[in-house]
Amino acid sequence: MNSRHFRRVAHYAEIVPEGLLIGTPERPLLLNGTGRRIWDALEYATSIAELADLLAADFAVSPDVAQQEAEGFVTKMCDAGLVTAALRSDPMRDRYFALLKRSLVNLIYADNEQRLWRLFDGKGQPPEQWPSHAEFRDLRYDDAESYARLVAAKQVGHVVHRQPGRYAHTMVGLHGLTHVERLVEHVFEAEVPGDFVDAGVWRGGCGVLMRAMQRAFGQADRRLWVADSFAGVPVASAEPDLRMNIDLSEAAYPWMSASIQSVRDTFAAYDLLDPDVRFLPGLFADTLPRAPIAAIALLRIDGDLYTSTMDCLAALYDRVSVGGYVIVDDYGAFSACREAVDGFRAARGITEPLVHANWTIVHWRKDG
Repeated sequence: MNSRHFRRVAHYAEIVPEGLLIGTPERPLLLNGTGRRIWDALEYATSIAELADLLAADFAVSPDVAQQEAEGFVTKMCDAGLVTAALRSDPMRDRYFALLKRSLVNLIYADNEQRLWRLFDGKGQPPEQWPSHAEFRDLRYDDAESYARLVAAKQVGHVVHRQPGRYAHTMVGLHGLTHVERLVEHVFEAEVPGDFVDAGVWRGGCGVLMRAMQRAFGQADRRLWVADSFAGVPVASAEPDLRMNIDLSEAAYPWMSASIQSVRDTFAAYDLLDPDVRFLPGLFADTLPRAPIAAIALLRIDGDLYTSTMDCLAALYDRVSVGGYVIVDDYGAFSACREAVDGFRAARGITEPLVHANWTIVHWRKDG
């Protein structure tokens, strides 16, 4: 067992005050301490020996104790179906994806985000008294509790610390990006034909990861379609959205609006802007039905509203290849979005299981 490699599988995860819940919403397991550290390390294929070295260094325990902890945890997670034996992947590619995801959610400079919140506190007005340079320098350590909440929110994209993605390139959190990563890997392994579609992109972070994976796995001939109004979330007009009193428009939430140039600049900043990244600016009802997309291997929908979600499914679902995936980001966040998904699946007789990735993201695999 010591020489084999293991990695976690696509899973449910939720941050709670006591630690991290994994497994399923119905039967979650709580992780903290050494278990949480091992779980984080299993993001990519890792051996028991490597895990033991991490524990020995992080928790100052003996190598024997670290070995026992690592073996016991991995065995328990394998029995629960949450960790699986894995072939050793490309270590440099893994490091690239790990760094890319942390950059996209702004975990690299989370302390700068904490400083911005201290300055403006979400109200857009400067404080009456500016913090000193020393306060700014040490804020991460002087207000460690606030920093820990911000980092935890960025892990799963949970709005437990104001809006943890406001100063990042995506709001889905590290776990949401890893969820996309796992499904993209499955598409490549199963050789599912088709392009990727990211519908509702904000600043483009999820699309950046998709394109990076297409490049890194030698599948850059697949196109990535980037669809958005590029003018913020449309004003709600459908009855389910009005019933829920949803207003995410540019006027109400200007920070949720990103122009097409800013999204192009995001791709360019990661050296991933090329002719096969195709932009579809406008409302989904206008752009998606006539979009020249023959087949879709991965369809990600982040439209917030009932109308946007339904328009996307109606226009593109029939183009999703057998074996391809549909991801819906806002299923748990907005009941109107959930109503659209449930209604579409019922009307079309879709019975493939709806898999919960975290508090808001779901997906299903198109089997026929």
